[in-house]
Amino acid sequence: MTSNARSENLNDKPITRQWLADRPEAAIRFEHVLNKLQHHFTGDNQGYIDKPEYRFNDKYTGGYIIVVAQVSRTLVILEPDSPRVKRFEVHTATLDVDVQKLLANLARNRPKNFIWSSQVFPELVIKPTIGNKLPLKDESDVIVITTAKEKEQRRTHNKITNRFREVFANRYHVTEGVGDCMYDVMISEYDGANDLMIEVKSSVEVPHIRMAIGQLLDYRWRRERRTKRDAHLAIMLPAKPCEQIRNLLKSLDIQLMWLEKNYICSENSNLSQFLRENQN
Repeated sequence: MTSNARSENLNDKPITRQWLADRPEAAIRFEHVLNKLQHHFTGDNQGYIDKPEYRFNDKYTGGYIIVVAQVSRTLVILEPDSPRVKRFEVHTATLDVDVQKLLANLARNRPKNFIWSSQVFPELVIKPTIGNKLPLKDESDVIVITTAKEKEQRRTHNKITNRFREVFANRYHVTEGVGDCMYDVMISEYDGANDLMIEVKSSVEVPHIRMAIGQLLDYRWRRERRTKRDAHLAIMLPAKPCEQIRNLLKSLDIQLMWLEKNYICSENSNLSQFLRENQN
């Protein structure tokens, strides 16, 4: 095996393996970046070479990416030796933010043999909150709430989804569902690993909560079949619901969020920390 022949098995590349073993912090950062990219890679032309690098695709087929392990950073190079070359740096101190920026940039460039959620689901866009035309995302599921309050409920629903876009779209990949998988909001890898699927309701009344639960379970199942990727579930409400509803959602492992003066709140400790970090 030549030094530049690729292998997905690190043990086949003793120089690379030793370099990483001698530099554990660099190794952790390097492998973290690789895991994120491998999650989206659908090709078979990938692997380590016998210097601290990992490569996807090649310059002949296109979508060529080199991931370089360095002591102070991990360097990701898209289309090296090309006028279209792009370079991205990932540092330990800003690991999560750097990786999110990397994935967002690669998703926009769409290198060959990589699949990004935006190729299946569109990015979340701003929706109208005034006027006569206030569309909801799934008319077939909202007959139950077509009352005198319908227009106000639609306005509230769109106001909440717009708030998600304002808070998260610059730092995370935020999408909305389409077709038979019409979730309201998806925040990709919100905790560094898992996606968060959110169903927004414009009322804290029990029928709305029941509908949201059913929709989330259905949408998650359909999306998992399509993308082979699971998701954490959450319901977003315009106000904090009663204790009975909070306990119900907790028993189903569905996280809860609500608005307080345009601030997104949660009782879940991990989700609360995520929200605080992104709203401050």
